[in-house]
Amino acid sequence: MPAQTAYAEVERLIRKFKNLSAAARKAYNEDNTRKDFILPLFRALEWDTQDSAQVSAEEKVSRGWVDFSFRIGGVPRFFLETKRMSEDLTRPQWVRQAPIRYINFSDPTDAARHDRVVALVDEMLALQREHAAAARVYDDAREGLARRIAAVDAAIDREVYALYRLTEDEIALVEGQK
Repeated sequence: MPAQTAYAEVERLIRKFKNLSAAARKAYNEDNTRKDFILPLFRALEWDTQDSAQVSAEEKVSRGWVDFSFRIGGVPRFFLETKRMSEDLTRPQWVRQAPIRYINFSDPTDAARHDRVVALVDEMLALQREHAAAARVYDDAREGLARRIAAVDAAIDREVYALYRLTEDEIALVEGQK
């Protein structure tokens, strides 16, 4: 689909949505929201929603089921969970349903883990700059910095795994052990 056609289709969907009254939006159930808005949007973005190799419905993921898995070359690239138009998406039951855990910044544990990841990434960037400079000076310093970089990298991984509460199976998958 040419870009102009895609833009026109997205604009049409936006107009259609904006022209719905509050009562009409409230009347939309989840299935009709998918059929009338969500799937047409992804078709306009050139996803073949009829090809289950590209767009798989009701797929099992680590935290349960998702409405859609979007794939490129058979590999899931993102997941989509749909709800009816009038649904309050901040309700805890929907937040828990997400295939990927969100960081809750009002939770002191999540906030502290996030801050540790940020500090570790800052440290990693400084070490990388130092390592690049040491490459031009002497190899002993470079080796020590390489060990520190590996240690900080492992610490970042551990913090991110804890922050997103990954299971051992998920960690093994991320690390290429599965």
